[in-house]
Amino acid sequence: MATQSKPYTQKNNLAVCYLRVSTKKQKDKGNSIDVQREYANKYCEENNLQIIKYFEETKSASKTQIEEFDYSSNLYDSLKDRPELKEIMKMAKLKKFSHLIIFSRDRLARNFELFVALRFFFEKCGVKIHYTKQGENLLSENERLCKLFELILGSIAELESSLISSRVKSGLVQSIKNKNWVSYHTPYGYVLKSNGSKGKTLKPSNIQKEYVKEIFNLYNNHGYSYKKIAKELNKKDKHGHHWTEDKIERIIKNETYIGYIVWNRRSKTNNKNIIRSPIIEGANIITDQDWHISKKLRYVKSKAKDPKYYNTPFLLRDKLICGHCNTFMKPKNYGKDKYGNERPSVYKCETKDGRQSHFIVKQTIIENIFVEEFSKILNSDIVNNLYNRYCEVINKKLQDVNSQLNDLDGEIHEIKSKLSKLEEMISNETFKDLIEILDTEKRELNNELNILCEFKSKLEYKEDMLNQQIREFCNVGKKEKLIDKIKNSINKFIKVDFPQLETTQKRIIIDMLIDSVIIKKDNSKNGSIESMEIIFKAPINDL
Repeated sequence: MATQSKPYTQKNNLAVCYLRVSTKKQKDKGNSIDVQREYANKYCEENNLQIIKYFEETKSASKTQIEEFDYSSNLYDSLKDRPELKEIMKMAKLKKFSHLIIFSRDRLARNFELFVALRFFFEKCGVKIHYTKQGENLLSENERLCKLFELILGSIAELESSLISSRVKSGLVQSIKNKNWVSYHTPYGYVLKSNGSKGKTLKPSNIQKEYVKEIFNLYNNHGYSYKKIAKELNKKDKHGHHWTEDKIERIIKNETYIGYIVWNRRSKTNNKNIIRSPIIEGANIITDQDWHISKKLRYVKSKAKDPKYYNTPFLLRDKLICGHCNTFMKPKNYGKDKYGNERPSVYKCETKDGRQSHFIVKQTIIENIFVEEFSKILNSDIVNNLYNRYCEVINKKLQDVNSQLNDLDGEIHEIKSKLSKLEEMISNETFKDLIEILDTEKRELNNELNILCEFKSKLEYKEDMLNQQIREFCNVGKKEKLIDKIKNSINKFIKVDFPQLETTQKRIIIDMLIDSVIIKKDNSKNGSIESMEIIFKAPINDL
């Protein structure tokens, strides 16, 4: 905030005053704006300087991290959260004043590199910097000695800042280890709950956590991009939340959803500065498996550096290996011939026999063989494992739903209790303005109650469906018949459903299960396939 002082005629005596506090503690310690202004006025009066403008800066630089100065960056960009200082710099470039009045060096910058850069800038603009705090100025006519003294004091200011930062970080680490949430903003999907007398910790929000689960489901199991997930949720979300690509990405990359607080997770120093709390009971929204799948998908996409990695029409791209020379076979689309007819797409080995590839196979042929071989691998033992795994998952889902319903009942009971008290207060109140305030709170609580009741109905329906599935499928007496049904379903999926899936979904299934497919040609049969070996990423019987 800038305030104007009286105009002055002698330009070489014109000064501006920069007043800055960044914390309440500084105000309490006697470094308030008023104190700095008083020191500035006294100093200028004693040194025959005329202040033409006061600039007040009150935002904390430590919170905005603006003093991470890089000489390769623009000086103005480093001061993006100090608009008053930037305004002073603009005036300095226009030669509107000759003196800058500041309380102390650390009010200009705590970071040593930034301090030197600012000092050089003002010196180049012909502006002399004056400090009004006692002990900040050296009474010497030796210019080199004065500059050396100033640089020493500037480095001391940075050391003090580093010590403060170190103490703050130490406190944060201890608080996080105690499972306390230390940030102002709670991650989407959570509310804060009391963690005894120590602070507050994370608790999943009954409604929001369903959206988090859906986001990971669409990303992991359907191959949706961040943009496509946002578009899908904006169609479904009836609670007024606007989803964007950036919001989806932040959720997908947030490790907190597996049940512990992760601090400084955006650190670019190989995770050295990341702090993790112990696991918080009941705080996980997704499973460890969900997280690792999403992490792997992100890694594969970034490694491939190809946005169409999962959208390629070649199902075995980066999977098909020539069994003769052990190199990947490249997919090739030849387009149309001179008559406008589509040429068949192929996979070709880059090892050449003369001028041509020694192994070329049509895409349709090799992919059809792959589907047949994949179907054969799914034997009875695997189906047994799949059946047992299915029953485990269904029972776990039912437990989660029951737990959610119990939590919801508690929240609904609490809101109804508040509404009952509000009704009593409104009926006994005679002051009109207060009645309006109570009515507003009542409407908000009723709206929240309706949302929770609607969500409870959906959960109760889900509970009924899960119980029905357990009765029908997880029944020991019906296991043998059910396994036969599963085998038939798998065969149907491979032969009927799989070909009808979107390309993205097919690629994700193949990429998650299969490491490579090794083929050899039969030279005695005009280059047809002699053998195919499917290498899975994990032992197939562990499925």
